[in-house]
Amino acid sequence: MSMPFFKGVTFSGWSKPITLVKITSSIIDGERQDIKSPITFHGVIQPLKAQELQAKPLDMRSYKWLQIHTTTQQSLSDGEQIIYNGITYKILGVYDYMLNGFYEYHCVEVLR
Repeated sequence: MSMPFFKGVTFSGWSKPITLVKITSSIIDGERQDIKSPITFHGVIQPLKAQELQAKPLDMRSYKWLQIHTTTQQSLSDGEQIIYNGITYKILGVYDYMLNGFYEYHCVEVLR
């Protein structure tokens, strides 16, 4: 099956403004400080597809998973945390499909 091509009208018709909060941890005066920075871009957020969820570790399949599609690369890396709709997620997949016109990010809920 070939990858979908999202560049142009098709993707832009589905995308909407998305605001995430990126959490960056730093050590300041010997203590961990979480710095929260908003990131706004156009894209699509949806639950992870069932077949993609099956490829995730068995003990993590019951968690909330999201996938984000955007035509612009975001400053998000594996292991970083974001907040979306009041829920903290960890980025566990960054995929560059720019040859097809988009980037994809997989995020799993952080259970505290």
